[in-house]
Amino acid sequence: MLLVVAFAAPGLGSGQTVERDWLDAGFEKAEVRRVPAAELAAPTGEKIEYTLPVSFIRLAGSNWTHARVMRHVSRTVRIFAACGIGLGPVEIIEAQAPDGRHDLDMEIPSGQPAPEDVVKFSAMAPASALRPPVYFVGRLLNDEALARSFRRGDVSVQEATGFAYLDTSWVAFKTHWMERKDDEYSTVAHELAHLLCECGHERSREPHLLNRYRNFLSSHIQPETCERMRKSPLLEPLPIQATPPAK
Repeated sequence: MLLVVAFAAPGLGSGQTVERDWLDAGFEKAEVRRVPAAELAAPTGEKIEYTLPVSFIRLAGSNWTHARVMRHVSRTVRIFAACGIGLGPVEIIEAQAPDGRHDLDMEIPSGQPAPEDVVKFSAMAPASALRPPVYFVGRLLNDEALARSFRRGDVSVQEATGFAYLDTSWVAFKTHWMERKDDEYSTVAHELAHLLCECGHERSREPHLLNRYRNFLSSHIQPETCERMRKSPLLEPLPIQATPPAK
């Protein structure tokens, strides 16, 4: 079984945050858990060539639990493995926002690039945090979507660090109990795929991960989507394993 190697992404966060980092950033309480590499193992037979470091932040009071988040992490590992992409290092942070906020207003003010709550909360992720960050929230107010992503598009990684809301995903709790035809589908994998491929949805009668139609969402990734994802600057290449000499 191939294991996703856990190592820090240079310049994109150390993956060694501590509670104090999040408290200093403005959260009232914080608990950091690092997911062991063994729990990010790819399915047997899959060759993992790249890894994606991620911070999963679940806001206290949102009804998200560690187990519920890990369910999405495990599904995402299996889905991305088909593209040769693993997850790691991964941190899960339970954080209590100021005043216990866990429902975010997603209305975009006139003339602004993103919702005020998105700009505010994404800026609270400490510089040491792994990127991209995925926030697990209660509700996305003034938004019919189950989740949202704010991806870079043509902005470079260096420029994106100056706009903290870019390369972030926001996942509402109702994604946990919304029924899907494909039990292996994950909204988290869907949103991270948006960030990696820098692409939107596609209309298709074939079920796949980024289908525009909710009833046609599945764990299958189209080959062209995989190709775009593998080119993402958010990924880190894994060290090439040397082939042992023949005896």
